[in-house]
Order: sequence, then structure tokens, then C-alpha cells
Amino acid sequence: MNKIMITTIKQKITIISLTVIMLLAGCEDVGTNSGFSDTAGVGSGIGGTGIGKITAFGSVVIGDTRKFEINSDTKIFIDDIPVTEAELRSRGLGLVTRVDVAKDVNSDITAGTAVNIFADNTIKGPITSVTPLKVFGQFLELTADTVLVNTNGKDLSVGDVVEVSGYMGTHDEIFTTRLEFKPSGTAVWKMYGVMSQVSAISFNVGTQKVNIGNVIPGDCEQGLQNDLMVEADIDP
Repeated sequence: MNKIMITTIKQKITIISLTVIMLLAGCEDVGTNSGFSDTAGVGSGIGGTGIGKITAFGSVVIGDTRKFEINSDTKIFIDDIPVTEAELRSRGLGLVTRVDVAKDVNSDITAGTAVNIFADNTIKGPITSVTPLKVFGQFLELTADTVLVNTNGKDLSVGDVVEVSGYMGTHDEIFTTRLEFKPSGTAVWKMYGVMSQVSAISFNVGTQKVNIGNVIPGDCEQGLQNDLMVEADIDP
């Protein structure tokens, strides 16, 4: 059974405000359930698409029941950066992933050839609380199935930087499928959640204030609004 040890606070950190370097917003309903759907005719050669966590390899296995073949034409990305199949195998277990499947997909979308694989971390940044475990004030719900990386013998502490993949709940909590401790930090922090207290210069995700600065939001024709999902890359 995977186990995470959180017993001591080795350093203190207070995040008063963060500054965005890239901002995307949308209106999607993000919940804890994954799903696959028939999208035949949408896109180039795509017969189905869906989201779930990677549970095994030998192809790519999503949610233990959906197995999609990878070939030389399959395009693979982790956090929007192109990677090889070998990199996906070494870094992808537990990541929440969207798979576009070719038109050889079967009727219940449990098998076929992967056209595109998009594996993503939901948030990246410093732990802001250990009891309960939070990043940017967002509660992380861990289970025995959560994939833990670089945590063996490590007491996670406030200020430690982690990468987290999972599903957003309805109260800014993240049902965590993968958590990786990054001892050297990350070049960019990432926040994902529901916006509130939106103004011309800032917004909140939960209790965390985020400065917009001079960044122009992308994928946001209606402008920034309360209750929209937002993905923000943050300058550490």
C-alpha cells in the first residue's frame, strides 16, 4: 500500500500573492468522474475521445479497462510538451490523461489506436499546509491508489514543491491520482480551479489571490468571470 508521511514542518512559507505568466480560462464542468464518448467524424481520423488516469502500460491503459495502442503516428504530450513513448512510460503512471482514439475504436471505446495522448498535472507548486495537505490552499484528497513519486522516507513539509494530477471536486479539492515531490522545484508553478473575486487586476482560486499583471487571457472569449474554471501558469 502506498503511504505518505507528513509529520514535521521544516520551513514556513506564506504565499500572499502570485503573478500569472500565462492564463487560460473556460466554462467546462470539471468533476471527479472520467468518461469516454463517441466523437466519430470530429477531427482528422478520430473516432472517440475521453479522459481518465493512466493505470498501466503495454500500450496505454486508462482506468484499468481501456487499452489503446501507441504507434509511430501517435502524438504524446505531458503538460503540453511533446514527449516520447518511453518518457510517458517513465513519468505517466497516475496522470490524468485525455486520449483521442482513431476510427478503429471499438463500440464501447475500450480499445483502438491512440491518435493523441495528453497527460497533465493539475497543479504544480509549494505545499501550503500539511494537516490537511494543501497546495495553494487547495485540499489534496489522497487514497491508497494515489501514485506517489519521490516520497519514500520523505516527510513532506510546508514549502516543498510538488506536482499533482487529479480530478477537481466541487469545493476546490483535488482527488489526487499522482503526487510527485520535486526536490529541485519546477521552472513554472501551475494553478487550476474555480475563479472568484475577479477584478481587472486579480482573481482568487479558493483563498489564494492571483495577480493578472499584463497577461491577456487565452481561450476566454467571454472574459474572466466568477465561477469559471481557470488554468494559470505562475512565475515562482
